[in-house]
Amino acid sequence: MAVRVAVRPWGEVLINGRSRGVSPPLREISLAPGRYQVTVRNASAGDHSMTLTVAPDRPAVISHEFK
Repeated sequence: MAVRVAVRPWGEVLINGRSRGVSPPLREISLAPGRYQVTVRNASAGDHSMTLTVAPDRPAVISHEFK
């Protein structure tokens, strides 16, 4: 499943502790259906963590705006 990624101004995206890239420009991550621990890391703003459930019948989004 394609999971949309939208992070502002920027952040490194980690899925279950593994780096999957930096957003932007990262726009999508391919993940199998299931539950994932997501961390978005920004060196100057800290970490934001969440649990993401990917289901085959609905879109999934990783979205965060650092303030």
